[in-house]
Amino acid sequence: MLTARIATVAGGNEGIALNLVVENTGNRPAQDIKLFARQKAVLAALAEPSGAQIPGDAQSCFFKDKEIPVLANGKAVTNAFGHLGKNPGAWLSGAKIPLKIKYKDLHGKKYSAKMNLILADDNGFAQTSWAIPTSQAAKAG
Repeated sequence: MLTARIATVAGGNEGIALNLVVENTGNRPAQDIKLFARQKAVLAALAEPSGAQIPGDAQSCFFKDKEIPVLANGKAVTNAFGHLGKNPGAWLSGAKIPLKIKYKDLHGKKYSAKMNLILADDNGFAQTSWAIPTSQAAKAG
């Protein structure tokens, strides 16, 4: 089983940087993995969708025939996926992009899964959280 989600990289004055994470949560490797989204849905997820273009990271992930050749079970891969913010080209916090993932197992059997990619800070499920003090973060890591 494959899943896709948004992960927070870092926050700053302009917004929150994001990665798109694809994870194999199943018990077998997956191959020939492709992600699909509708252009209209991607544009609607932008902070300023009128007259906007799809950001380059999203173009590469959804619209340029990119594929993940093999993803072992229990493993994940990431790709930069822009940032949340209010400026042109930024994602609207809380927006959803309906997504379809297509892949095969090692025997060639085809699978697909549909899910929503939620464009939000994943450090808090309601998009808020307290930062871990540096001393505690060092102990946890």
